[in-house]
Amino acid sequence: MKSLRTRRKVENGLLSVAIQSHANRGRSLETMLNMTNSQYRRNNWALVDKIPTPIKKLRDYSRGTFIAVWESKSSVDYQGVYNGRALVFEAKMCREEKRFPLANIHDHQIAYLEQAEQQGAITFLIIDFSKLDEVYLVPGQYVVKYWHNAQAGERKSIPIEAIRELGMRVRTGRGVILDYLAVVDKLWKRVG
Repeated sequence: MKSLRTRRKVENGLLSVAIQSHANRGRSLETMLNMTNSQYRRNNWALVDKIPTPIKKLRDYSRGTFIAVWESKSSVDYQGVYNGRALVFEAKMCREEKRFPLANIHDHQIAYLEQAEQQGAITFLIIDFSKLDEVYLVPGQYVVKYWHNAQAGERKSIPIEAIRELGMRVRTGRGVILDYLAVVDKLWKRVG
């Protein structure tokens, strides 16, 4: 059985309850990133797309309803081009306040980030710390390093202090809901 999370909100004396499955808890971050990417495209600042996970239909029902299974593992969440360079990144929600658990990243995602960076892409993770109401962009090289250290028996998470030091907070700016390109510009001047 899927785990469900509820969110209650009282507004104008009315109670509304939003039910969100464990599998879809990152949808709000995804929605914000999709809106951001649409704004980037409209302004001709970047071309970034969400990469869908391939599915295989098992059975069709009426009115577009069907049963499906994941056909294969996806690479990463987003890919695109910015200022002539490839962008490759993963977006993650985190319910922790003091750390980002590396178990949230799969080995095939790390391998893809590594290969993309070797080919000259700008790689990173966007992490939404929902309890802190803070979103960070962390360069892929640091995420990969922490992940490999965890595989070697070291710490299994990235502390929030390291995320704040190695990455940078993503904020609203230039009329964009999550202006991560502003962070990309600043960080890649710093890390090359």
